[in-house]
Amino acid sequence: MTKTAIHFFLIILCGSIGASLIGGGFAAIIGSLAPDFVSDLFGGYKEELPYPIRYATAVGMIWGVFIGAAVAGFSCALSVALRLIKLRINFKNSNSSNSSNGEQGSAHQSTTRSESKSE
Repeated sequence: MTKTAIHFFLIILCGSIGASLIGGGFAAIIGSLAPDFVSDLFGGYKEELPYPIRYATAVGMIWGVFIGAAVAGFSCALSVALRLIKLRINFKNSNSSNSSNGEQGSAHQSTTRSESKSE
């Protein structure tokens, strides 16, 4: 199965959505365990956030999308780079085997021609 650009796009999309859900889940847990921490971190000066769990979940999902898309994009780029290296190695191997077969074949043809002339 060949991997097309759409396939890599879907991998990046699924990776970023999955990371968004994980990031939102962790942030919701932190928001429920320590709402003061979320209010101090994201609220204004001496202001309480009305819904720290919702705010933490939203921020966690946003950061999850960014981090997930970056990681999935990097893994797809690495996959493409490794595939190009493999293709280059296969191309070099096929050219070297073709050239060595061609030299052996021409040497074999020249010896058979010289033998037939000497007869």
